Amino acid sequence: MRWNDWATLFVGVFTLGIVTFQAAFGLWASHKTRGRRLKIINFLERGQLLRASVPRLNSSSFNQWIEDCKTWEDETLRLLKENSKFAAASFVHENLMPVGEYAVDSRVRNDYVRLLILLENLKGIMERPEVYF
Repeated sequence: MRWNDWATLFVGVFTLGIVTFQAAFGLWASHKTRGRRLKIINFLERGQLLRASVPRLNSSSFNQWIEDCKTWEDETLRLLKENSKFAAASFVHENLMPVGEYAVDSRVRNDYVRLLILLENLKGIMERPEVYF
């Protein structure tokens, strides 16, 4: 074999190696992102359950609900910080304030609005994991 045959063989094998590496890395990154997304979905579901269980007018269970909201927020923030500081910062960012009247106890209204904002932020993170992770 002449030197140009060896060069062609080397280029072909090298190109095949690069393509194989890129495909394997893409599969690994996709699997990793999917796992993070599933974790976020679990926290999103927990937050939606909190939203559905908000104390209505004249309810006596507001202290427990507020504590549950803080626990959910802390655990969600911890998960996001472990995976992406950018996602954690986006989660706690309060750039929109939902307007309107809510049929909730006045003692939990601010916590309820914060929960709505956090849920919207978490939904945005989950919908675009390639941006955050």
